[in-house]
Amino acid sequence: MKKLFSALVICFAMVSTAHAGAISGELQLMGTGTYVGGTDYSSATGVNISTFGLDDKAIVTRATGGFSDVVTPGSFINMYDITFGALGDVWEVGTLKFTLHSITGIGSEVIAGIGKITDSAVGGYEDVTAFFDLKFSGGGAAFTFASSTSVPEPGTILLMGLGLLFVVGGSLLKVNKPNKFASYTAV
Repeated sequence: MKKLFSALVICFAMVSTAHAGAISGELQLMGTGTYVGGTDYSSATGVNISTFGLDDKAIVTRATGGFSDVVTPGSFINMYDITFGALGDVWEVGTLKFTLHSITGIGSEVIAGIGKITDSAVGGYEDVTAFFDLKFSGGGAAFTFASSTSVPEPGTILLMGLGLLFVVGGSLLKVNKPNKFASYTAV
């Protein structure tokens, strides 16, 4: 019974902390820059961001979910130059930072990737995996950029935790159940 109670406490702790403080939503940016290493997106090795002559800046066009608490449309955000072969920090606003870990679609009009959003504030948002799309438009290095996260709903996490509880509880009960044939020997 102690094992079952311990498993219940662990599962409850997992359910109650799995979604606490994770940021979710979408952040859309727009800007311009210059291609590095080529004359267009098909031959470029990166892009230097410089929107309206402001180095390393992009304009926020949409912020949903938790991002709307951090930044508003029409404001500028720090967006760093992107080198397609060397992944790293892409944007930063306040205490939030997006770091790119993988990238696909180099040489095409739409580049996608996966990264992580971190919060340097004490007691801030938990780290969360985020997806990004960088879309080039026109003949120049005009771009739109979107970072989005998806955090499971609390109800989904609760159901997963309860399922885990039943699996662990069932295993513990099965182990402790006496075998009624154990005292008989075959003749």
